[in-house]
Amino acid sequence: MTASKYLVPLVGVILLFLFVIKPLMKAVTSSAPTVPQQIALPQSVAELQKSLTQTETSSKQQLIDWAKKNPKDATNLVKGWIEEKS
Repeated sequence: MTASKYLVPLVGVILLFLFVIKPLMKAVTSSAPTVPQQIALPQSVAELQKSLTQTETSSKQQLIDWAKKNPKDATNLVKGWIEEKS
């Protein structure tokens, strides 16, 4: 009976180590830090200017489309800008 007083906690610690701590340590050490993918940069200045122009054009077109779909919101926006300038 006295041996079981020492044996039961020892078995509990061993089981805890085998089923909880060891898998947890494997999970923590095996997860490699994620490396962000490299962004494809333009190769020349002409390509950079072309991409900036395309982005600018698409932004303008998006704004025009939004204004056509929401004319009241667009007028309120412009009125707000005019009031801020005054």
